[in-house]
Amino acid sequence: DETVKAALAYAKKKGDVLVVVTADHETGGVSVEGKSAKTLKVAFSTKGHTDTRVPVFAYGPGSKAFAGQHDNTDVPRLIAKALGLAF
Repeated sequence: DETVKAALAYAKKKGDVLVVVTADHETGGVSVEGKSAKTLKVAFSTKGHTDTRVPVFAYGPGSKAFAGQHDNTDVPRLIAKALGLAF
């Protein structure tokens, strides 16, 4: 959280910096059982990677290209495009 906060502060100050934050996978598969706060049970339902989608957050020039849903292999292509690089 502190790293993202610092990166965003830097990007806001500079005005020409794109910040992209994401994960390569989700781990945990949280399951919730119970009908009230007193009986609520929260547990990890897996011990490894899941196929759950992960968010991609982007701020700065070119950030609109990251809106919507993307395959995980699209993220480096979008970053390369924002940098003006061929991928």
